[in-house]
Amino acid sequence: MPGMVFPLKARKVADVGSMSAYYSRLAAIATDRARGGRTPRDAWSALYSRRVPALKSISCGFRGACLRVILDRKHMKRKEGDVGSGFSRLRILAVYAVLFSVAEALDRGYWACRRLLERGAKTGVFEIYVVGESTAVGEPYGEKLAPASLVAQQFEDHIGSRGIRIITVAARGHSIYPQSVALERQLSSRDGRNPGVTLVYSGHNDTGGRHDPPPAYERFRRAATARSTLLRDLWYLVENYFPLLRLRSMESWDYHLRRVVEMSFRKGLTPILATVVSNTADIDPGLSIDNVKQDEARSVLEHGMLLETQKRYGEALRHYEAESASHPALRRYLKYRIARCHQALAHYDLARRFYRELVDSGDAGNFGRASGEQNEMIRALAGEYGVPLADAERIFEAHSPHALPGNTLFSDGHHPNIEGYRLLAAAYAQEISTTFGEPIRRPLTDEADCIRRTSLSRRDQAKALLASGRWLFSVAARHAYPRQRLEMARELFQRAQRLDPDDFSAWMGMQMVALAERSRILSDQEGLDWLGRHDLFYGRDYSLSCDLLSDIVKKYDQATDGVDLHRRCLAEAGRNGSTPRPLLDDRLSAIMGGDKDHVHALLDRYRRLGKSQMSAWLVARLTSGSSGHEHESELLLNSAEATLQDGELELTVELIKRTLSLDLEPEDLGRVALLYQGLKDYPKALGILDRLVRRQPRCARWRSDRGVVRFLSGRKNDAAEDWIKAIDLDPRFEQAYQSLGMFYAMSGRRQEALEVYNKALKQAPAPIDGTTRHRIQEARDGLLIR
Repeated sequence: MPGMVFPLKARKVADVGSMSAYYSRLAAIATDRARGGRTPRDAWSALYSRRVPALKSISCGFRGACLRVILDRKHMKRKEGDVGSGFSRLRILAVYAVLFSVAEALDRGYWACRRLLERGAKTGVFEIYVVGESTAVGEPYGEKLAPASLVAQQFEDHIGSRGIRIITVAARGHSIYPQSVALERQLSSRDGRNPGVTLVYSGHNDTGGRHDPPPAYERFRRAATARSTLLRDLWYLVENYFPLLRLRSMESWDYHLRRVVEMSFRKGLTPILATVVSNTADIDPGLSIDNVKQDEARSVLEHGMLLETQKRYGEALRHYEAESASHPALRRYLKYRIARCHQALAHYDLARRFYRELVDSGDAGNFGRASGEQNEMIRALAGEYGVPLADAERIFEAHSPHALPGNTLFSDGHHPNIEGYRLLAAAYAQEISTTFGEPIRRPLTDEADCIRRTSLSRRDQAKALLASGRWLFSVAARHAYPRQRLEMARELFQRAQRLDPDDFSAWMGMQMVALAERSRILSDQEGLDWLGRHDLFYGRDYSLSCDLLSDIVKKYDQATDGVDLHRRCLAEAGRNGSTPRPLLDDRLSAIMGGDKDHVHALLDRYRRLGKSQMSAWLVARLTSGSSGHEHESELLLNSAEATLQDGELELTVELIKRTLSLDLEPEDLGRVALLYQGLKDYPKALGILDRLVRRQPRCARWRSDRGVVRFLSGRKNDAAEDWIKAIDLDPRFEQAYQSLGMFYAMSGRRQEALEVYNKALKQAPAPIDGTTRHRIQEARDGLLIR
């Protein structure tokens, strides 16, 4: 029994050699003593001192008898005439009964003591009990976005004069049975003087088939746990540790949902039920590679997807309908594509019907999305018991385009996004307000208001998007056509990176999606084992060591160009403080020998990952040594431009000094001048540009750039002369026209500005830089309007 263990001493175990050998030895001793007319209890008593507590001695005697029965049943037979030898089966059953009764009494005593200790601990509060699964705890955002927390926010943390106290028994992945047990435990010590509610959100983890009547296993469990708190607790623990023993059926879900409602009533709480929401429009059905080959799926679907991309939805619809008849294994997936086409063609009723049929089919690939039958059962239950109902399903439909809930309100298959949680919490708050006559003091007006009042940082939002992206990446495993799931995962990773540009995990997620698209890592068993071994499926941040980074690079190399991935891994190794030597030793030479586009891309991504310091770190590595890097000046200048953009001015100056120590080409000197201009060090910028004008007097660019610096430093007339000279040198140099026209316009010389702009547009009918031409045209049009 739980809590009853053998009081083994270290010296006893050491004498035998191992725990299994120890128990075998005890069984042998018990058997030998039984043959001699002594009981197994004598054997255990001989082994243990008299100081062993009585309860443990009883347990040991019982266990010895059981071992003897299992290992040597033939010695259980009484010798003829030896009436007093051994244990009869009735006596063994009696021992079982005694021990069970003792354990039951102890368990009941524990809960009674707990009730006494906790009673009255929290009085004068309004209690909100939360029952449900991951959505009830705010997945993937966490407690800040949990519906109960948002409800408290709207009532400013008090109902009437009572502060709000939230008691959460909801847990990720739980079905309604363990939730009902957890609620029963919590309610056992509840102070009935406190008013409160039970927010119930359950259904995603109970989408099994209906059993009517329930199977024998379920009937036995209900009967046993209803009469014994010990069996109730043991069964609860066993189901938590052994998921295969969980029975999830519609009938079981309905039974335990009723228990939650009735327990709440008995304890003075008002249960508030909620229908369960699901992403019906933007989550495709499961398509296991066990049922259809990937090549077959691609051959059928790619043509239709191409037609959809070209917005030829009618043709795509006919293609899917034709293929559906000849490919029964793909029928469900084709039905989803048909629904997408109907949605695009504005046939919203048809699309809604097909989406709902797919969710109601109960297929394993539906992400645990709640069926229509479940929501109707919730509505019927609310009506039967007369309890408030937050009809989230209809609310989400009302706030979705064309009443088709999709990614606008969901972060994945069934977890709401920020706006979705706002709507769900608002529905609960409205029912509390109606039931208790309490006004909603500060309703959450929109998503931005929700973010601000919950202090949900950009990093918090990015982490939630990462969790959803990795969730979608994981459910793409073993899918015969994972394209849509991978695209959704990539979009979430990209959004996470925009929110937190320094987050390596967001970039890593995008690379894992790219790897999955270019290889069979999500379908081949070897690839799946590799992903599982390195914990690259579900989660939030990727926790990667240097060795694992190297392993990922090798795996990536097999499918695509691994150089870029390796550079990112170098960045992560340097950013998180780990030593990148294993990576540098293997691959730095490949980077140094790479073409300049690769190196420049690396610098840009370094800046976005680890900010400017990481870019400078790479530059220092690549430009170290006597010979230097082939593109040393470009590396230094790119890094300087990046640090300037990030506001790292001192680092920018250091990089410029290092650049000027090299033998620079005129183009590189021009970039240095622009860097000094960005630093507002106009004398140094002018000094460089003066050198360039003397060195290349026929170059219009240097004249134009010098004019800009002169203008910024207050020498406006000199600037105008430079721009006029630049136009004379190159009548097609648009930047000079733009600058000169702007100068005339700012000086009130409108007619001259118009002449400059018209000349620019006339002289450059097909300019190389279309953006500059567009700005010139806008400036001229602005002057004409005046």
